[in-house]
Amino acid sequence: MRVTITFLLKTKKIRLDGTCPIYVRATMLGKRFELSTGINVEESNWNRGNQRLIGKSAEIKIKNNRLEKTYSNILDIYNQLEASKKSFDVNDIKNQLCGISDEHSIIEVFDNYISTIKSQIGTGYSQGTLKHYGTSKNRLIEFIKEEYHKNDIALENIDYSFINSFDIFLKEKYNNSLNTVWGYHKHLKKVLNIAVLMDYLIQNPYVKFKVKKQEPKREYLTLQELKKIKNKEIDFQ
Repeated sequence: MRVTITFLLKTKKIRLDGTCPIYVRATMLGKRFELSTGINVEESNWNRGNQRLIGKSAEIKIKNNRLEKTYSNILDIYNQLEASKKSFDVNDIKNQLCGISDEHSIIEVFDNYISTIKSQIGTGYSQGTLKHYGTSKNRLIEFIKEEYHKNDIALENIDYSFINSFDIFLKEKYNNSLNTVWGYHKHLKKVLNIAVLMDYLIQNPYVKFKVKKQEPKREYLTLQELKKIKNKEIDFQ
């Protein structure tokens, strides 16, 4: 089994500026998919034999490099799927190339739980709870974007290292107190417990990560202050 990758100039889709879009086609076992590469070129500047743009300008080189990268990405995805020893077809290659996955993600489960909270406001949850979970989700999204350059991450990639890095992120970027950080962890742990109940995860990684909480310091009234309160005359009128 092998995947065949070709680039096609769609001359029937000519644009107003006279250029045509370049598509990539991947074929495997008689099935195929086609996707736009986002690159456009005039027909006279396209080499059908080499399937590359003609020319030596910096712009041409950049566009040809993008085509090479697309070719390499498809081939890499194919090799990874082949090495997994699991059955797959050309659509699985397409989905991975487009970033589409059947894996469940942390923000997906977070959103589902927030929807549950919204539907039960006043009958089990409060507006405050909804707000706090929304804030925790936003902090998590910020962390994933900064650390992984993504908008979401698969549940299977959340481990001790992920949680520890999130902990450091909260303390360093926002200078959050131990108790505030504990609150964010509490919400994430709850969402991961739901993922376990839904069979998206085998085990909650928080079983290996302990979150510290600081008991607030309470100031007690002195005997003199108590006497002042006792002797204070209060006008109830």
